[in-house]
Amino acid sequence: MLEQSEVDLCILTGGNPLAGLSAQALGNLKSVPSIVIGSTLPQDFQPEVFLPTGITGIQFPGSMYRYDGTPLPLRGFLPTVQNSEADVLKQISNSL
Repeated sequence: MLEQSEVDLCILTGGNPLAGLSAQALGNLKSVPSIVIGSTLPQDFQPEVFLPTGITGIQFPGSMYRYDGTPLPLRGFLPTVQNSEADVLKQISNSL
């Protein structure tokens, strides 16, 4: 949809939200309002809104995957006052 300019707003989450987007999608992304929910801003991208969160797997439980695709559970071990990405998305969903 982003490649076809069929979005009105883009919400980006995850550790590297721009990874895997085509050049066309990246170009179109710059022409629509965007919100980034995560622990850091993507390099060379400035969204209209940035909602900082803690880091999954470090401050919140999460998973990582071995090269063979086997998931490995991670426990959060550093406390934080920030919300997780999941909590922020739930708060947004509940307010709609």
